[in-house]
Amino acid sequence: MMRYACLVLTLACTTDHRAVETTSEPSPPNFDDISEQARLDLAEMGQDSLVWSITPYRGDENTHNPYEPLVKYISERIGISLQLEVGTDYADLEHKIATGQTDIAVLGPYSYVRAKRKSAGINVFASHIARGNITYGTYIISRSDSPIQTLADLPGHTMAYVALGSASGWLFPASRMLEEGIHPLDDVIPIWAGDHNEVIQKVKSGEAQAGATYADRYHEESQTPSHDLHIVAKGGLVPHDAYVLREGLPVSIGQAIGQALIEVSNQHDVGRQLLQSLHSINGFIAVDDTHFDPVRVVESSVQDVIGSSP
Repeated sequence: MMRYACLVLTLACTTDHRAVETTSEPSPPNFDDISEQARLDLAEMGQDSLVWSITPYRGDENTHNPYEPLVKYISERIGISLQLEVGTDYADLEHKIATGQTDIAVLGPYSYVRAKRKSAGINVFASHIARGNITYGTYIISRSDSPIQTLADLPGHTMAYVALGSASGWLFPASRMLEEGIHPLDDVIPIWAGDHNEVIQKVKSGEAQAGATYADRYHEESQTPSHDLHIVAKGGLVPHDAYVLREGLPVSIGQAIGQALIEVSNQHDVGRQLLQSLHSINGFIAVDDTHFDPVRVVESSVQDVIGSSP
């Protein structure tokens, strides 16, 4: 009987040990291994460098580009040459990533949703955190001395938007206007400014009596001596930019760049130095396509009323 009891105990211990081994999680991939795989995969494609494109409101190719230090750091970290360029506008960058004319793009959230529809194979691998949040606010603004003080005052007046590919400069403010029964194209006189700085300037000059922009741009302006703007209404919260690979690039490249980005944070000196020129960006997170579903929901609600974007 004692021998049998020992045999049962031995089997039980063996079974428990095997269960622990089965349920243990694998170690996360080593960064050096991921980077090496990315380099090998790129070389196999016959490429030795990648083009990284950003939208105009994040930099000007004719002056110092605030993304340069970050892109240089990522390039050195993963051992792949990255060439930074600035698209001419939202539509240009959407087209370039959808058609494979650029390798990596930092797209506005609505631009990403639109580009993904054109090219289902593009792969989002990261987004950023700003002011400690993974989303940002959208505002409809006017001059403080303007007759436009509430949304009800908008009909019949000029309204400055950024572009049809802009979430905060078009889509989310349009949705907010529709909530109040105001058609964002038919009930106002739309002006397409092209970028957020131009929206601010057109509102300040009186060329546009109201405008659509993102919260940080408004708050930046509010710190200037010439600040004379008023928040007419606040729209919904939007996910921050999408960091995207073109269709056909190996996933390993996005994994390597994404992991290198996640290392960059304002919690340490190197990260603070790299991010100091990038507005209010604090760091980066890994995301997938579902992160931008809230944009699709708002787009659907706007298109239900006004149809597809003109």
